Amino acid sequence: MSTETGEIQIQIQIQRMHAARALLASGWTVAATARETGYRSSTSFSAAFARAFGTSPQQFKREAGAKVVEVARETARGSPAQPPYAGSSTTS
Repeated sequence: MSTETGEIQIQIQIQRMHAARALLASGWTVAATARETGYRSSTSFSAAFARAFGTSPQQFKREAGAKVVEVARETARGSPAQPPYAGSSTTS
């Protein structure tokens, strides 16, 4: 494999993981996110996600859901809202 090919594959993997994070934060299931981002199994997707972000997709999804509730409450009180994943310790 050439260096250029390897770099392209790394960039594609990074894009897939960021897309996965956005899908999970917006409420997609882990299985649907795995399929949408090109994984044949949820198990291989979960392992790749954990390597990329240091947390399982299930845990990220729970944390993102909690952030959505927090943002909704802040918005209702007139506080500035942030995306559900803003400030998350799982960002790269």
